[in-house]
Amino acid sequence: MLRALVLLLLLANGLLWAWGHGWLAPLLAAPGQEQREPARLQRQLRPDAVRLLEPRAASAALGAAVQADEARAQQAEAAAALAASAPDTAASAMSADSASTPAACWEAGPLEPAQLPAAERALRDAPAAAGLRWTVRRSERGGEFIVYMGRYTDRALLQRKQDELRRLGVASTEVANSPSLSPGLQLGEVHTERTAAGNALAELGRQGVKTARVAMLVAPTPLMWLRTDGVARAQAERLAALPPVGPAGPGQVKLLACR
Repeated sequence: MLRALVLLLLLANGLLWAWGHGWLAPLLAAPGQEQREPARLQRQLRPDAVRLLEPRAASAALGAAVQADEARAQQAEAAAALAASAPDTAASAMSADSASTPAACWEAGPLEPAQLPAAERALRDAPAAAGLRWTVRRSERGGEFIVYMGRYTDRALLQRKQDELRRLGVASTEVANSPSLSPGLQLGEVHTERTAAGNALAELGRQGVKTARVAMLVAPTPLMWLRTDGVARAQAERLAALPPVGPAGPGQVKLLACR
């Protein structure tokens, strides 16, 4: 038994020695054999792509590779800057487009009250104005307004009021050719707008005039305007080419962009 064990140990040592010296290479690679040739050469990938360069050529190739990397980095930075500035560019383009777009508001007028229904019908029937919603804007034309004091029950009272105004340094004249306002006093000039007369009244109040008011000498003519908002550019061009609308004759009006 002991003899068999000794023989096995000798056999194992012999095999180990033979494996370490590469005698079993066809069956089992020797230790470290994979790090030596030809095993290492067999594991190469595309060995034909490897080129040996002289020192000068190697330096040139290395410089070209560095320049290529820098160029790619610059292109990436430029792309990032362009992406970041895209919203501003879009906003600028939108602003430029808005600046060249006609007014989004259009009006037809001025119309007298009697002309308004005919003008509304004409716009409803006009293909260029299809789909638009029109609202009525009112204004006035003409008219005469004054700052007025009166009416007085007798001329003696009118005379006393004139004396009071004179002491305040306010010029006044007696109203003529207006049965509804005589006897009474006109303070200052005649105004063609109610707002201007109101401003004059406020100034006289600061001078000490307490009982004056704005009175109308001639009634203004009421005027109407048909107005629409939110008009697209293409439709605005069609509205600009639309012939005058409204009743035939002097009452015809042309559509114009709102000012």
